[in-house]
Amino acid sequence: MEMESEKPITAEEAEEGIVYYNDEKYRYNDEILTFLFMGIDNDDSFKDEEAMGTAGQADCNFLAVMDVKNKTLELIGISRDTITDISIYGADGEYIRTVQEHLAIQFAYGDGAAKSCEMMVGAVSNLMYGLPIHGYCAINWDGVAVLNDAIGGVEVTVLEDLTWKDKTLVEGKTVTLMGKHAFNYVRSRNIKNFASNNLRIERQKQYLKAYANKMLAMTKEDITVPLT
Repeated sequence: MEMESEKPITAEEAEEGIVYYNDEKYRYNDEILTFLFMGIDNDDSFKDEEAMGTAGQADCNFLAVMDVKNKTLELIGISRDTITDISIYGADGEYIRTVQEHLAIQFAYGDGAAKSCEMMVGAVSNLMYGLPIHGYCAINWDGVAVLNDAIGGVEVTVLEDLTWKDKTLVEGKTVTLMGKHAFNYVRSRNIKNFASNNLRIERQKQYLKAYANKMLAMTKEDITVPLT
């Protein structure tokens, strides 16, 4: 898929990858690196050769965009409910068709491991008009508490009332998330409420930024922190 320009462009502009949007001129920044981070709605270990459609879903999806020149990092949250092109495969792995479906289910039609991740990379890249994605990382439910506790927990101000799931998660309260409380904060959503996943994405983004800031500060004190 190619990015469509809102007004005609010259052959030279097309060669340079230029498009117009809201009367502004844009060109793809080739000095960025983009990585897809996925949270898989599954409590099993990642397994090769899962039966098609049973490998879990990519419930949480973030693009981390690193500007190498300016040394900045931005997070783009992509809703699991985004409708986009999904490749459907049969039980023996043969391609069947492409359908318009929720982004989250693309992971399920792979092997539950690398192939599923690569299929998600393809779906997200296609959604973003062919945006290059340079790498990926996926974790399942069990990984959240482990990564959280490895840096001594993460402090956040609770963005919405989650006491129906975890009595410690009171809206407006500042807490240091540990173990299952971190897991509850980034995963829980009330499916009875409209667009509850959008609120969850805001919590996830808040958590990821707080996690990254704390880890970077710790790494300045001890270079071995990322290895741990």
